[in-house]
Amino acid sequence: MIKFLNPMKTKSSTFVAILAVQILLTNVYSKPSIPMLPYVFFEYNSAEIPSRYIHHGTPIVKDPVEANHFILNILGKRLRENPKTTLTLTGTNSNTDAEYNNTNLSRNRALAISNYLVKNWNINPKRLIIIERNLPEKPGNSFTRDGQEENRRVEISSNNPSILAPIL
Repeated sequence: MIKFLNPMKTKSSTFVAILAVQILLTNVYSKPSIPMLPYVFFEYNSAEIPSRYIHHGTPIVKDPVEANHFILNILGKRLRENPKTTLTLTGTNSNTDAEYNNTNLSRNRALAISNYLVKNWNINPKRLIIIERNLPEKPGNSFTRDGQEENRRVEISSNNPSILAPIL
């Protein structure tokens, strides 16, 4: 709200005004959260889930990267809590060297994630849709080592956005 206080007329018929501005401050409270990265990354030419993603027991998380290493168990828990939800697991590869045009490797990566959720969380395999492709839909630069590593992944999507909600 803006109020004019004590407007004064000067000799040249203009007004000088002193403005008073009212500012309303409010407290906003939020829980700290970590965005969930909907990917599981794999080693070169491998469909074995890296050990950094395999956890048992209660997570002790020190940073956002480490928190995302618990993605499989977070997904398993959320899928149990939402029995009508489906996941789409899209296996991809770097499309370089031994991975070149190797959609079988991509499929096996997606199946590894599916098998983990079925075996460890009793998720019905009919709820897990497997897709394979060479490069991801939005690939990293295949001419760099970092880009190739980024492309060796399973991309996770769901018909229920809350499954991939931030980690609280």
